[in-house]
Amino acid sequence: VFKIDSLIVTRKAGVIQLKAKGAVQPGGWTKARLRLLHNDGRVMTVEFLATPPSPEMTVIDGLVPVAANAVVKGRASSVHVLADQNEMTSEVTR
Repeated sequence: VFKIDSLIVTRKAGVIQLKAKGAVQPGGWTKARLRLLHNDGRVMTVEFLATPPSPEMTVIDGLVPVAANAVVKGRASSVHVLADQNEMTSEVTR
């Protein structure tokens, strides 16, 4: 994913729920997802990924919005999400 624009993190029933919105460049990327990289119990680090378009696919030349949700078991007081051009951190709220 080219960039992350927003991140909402909540804790409910022993799991951490993540909702991220961002953009890909160019269009044609699919299957946006959040992949856990590391969790030390204090900071959870997550990567915002998507699957690129095939080389023969015609795509929009510009930023196209994407979104992904994830539910992660475990504890953390904050979540740090990485994208290609930026990153964002949010505290875990109830």
